[in-house]
Amino acid sequence: MDHRLQPLIDLDGRVAVQPCGAREIGLYPEPGLNVLWVNPAPSPVGWPNFGGGRGWISPESELFFVPESSGPVAYRVPCGVDPGDYRVIEADRRGVTLRNRFTVEFFASGIRLELELTRRVTLLECREPAGISAAGYRLESTLKALNPVPEGIHPAIWNLLQVPPGGVIMLAGADPVPYFGRNAARCSSGFCSAEVPAVGESFKVGFRPEPGSRGRMFYCSFSEERPFFVMRSFTVPEHCYDTAYPPGSGPACPQQIFCDNGRDGGFGELEYHSEPLGADRCEISDCCYTMAFSGRRGPLETFFHCGLTEDDFRSIESGLF
Repeated sequence: MDHRLQPLIDLDGRVAVQPCGAREIGLYPEPGLNVLWVNPAPSPVGWPNFGGGRGWISPESELFFVPESSGPVAYRVPCGVDPGDYRVIEADRRGVTLRNRFTVEFFASGIRLELELTRRVTLLECREPAGISAAGYRLESTLKALNPVPEGIHPAIWNLLQVPPGGVIMLAGADPVPYFGRNAARCSSGFCSAEVPAVGESFKVGFRPEPGSRGRMFYCSFSEERPFFVMRSFTVPEHCYDTAYPPGSGPACPQQIFCDNGRDGGFGELEYHSEPLGADRCEISDCCYTMAFSGRRGPLETFFHCGLTEDDFRSIESGLF
């Protein structure tokens, strides 16, 4: 069977992984409730955005903006990166490992680099507070250069999680750095929030948390019908080279929010970047945790605002929640 036609890999009914593109395509805190955005009709032409979580390579401004001789630059997703040519290395009811080998071109320098990205999704053991359902997974990513990395070239893992319209992305941060579009994020008392979808114009902003700290992003959808919230946690890298286009035109931000205005589905994205490769580092590993909680609106909102303690965060981030 063509590996691209393999069925979804089911992790105990809580997480679903799509082999093509190595997507975390489903996260179910309760049966029938997928808290991730899934594209109902991916385009058969160009980049097929299936939805869910995906692993890209940054810096975006050097790898995705293609110079055109006849006009301005064009934005193109390198097909070797996504959907790539992922192979299932191992899989069972608790986890799956997928691997992709590909070549990327840094257009500003003309450098081509062969890379290997391995993504391991492992189901978390979840303690469910009274009246609340939970599901989660650990995502471990390893990026390896298969030939020497030239000076000044800094590829990194770029993990993105797509969430559906109707909720709000929230994080601790201030002074967002604009990447493109009209910034509609609201910041107050050290926190920023952005409604999904964006009103008017799609936009992307970046944030610069303390290097070495735990970065945490939330998506909250407290509708009356099926309220839930999602948390993603990662380690903030010491170094980051992902800036707005053109390369180096602004501060590099390892934590980012994107909100589509409805043109491409009205989804939002929780994004972050890992430590980069370099001339003195040919392999890096990164680990993040994604949790989803659902339940009745009242108890769930209370749990979100005051129920998650620092001990709970540490438990989630050790896979023992």
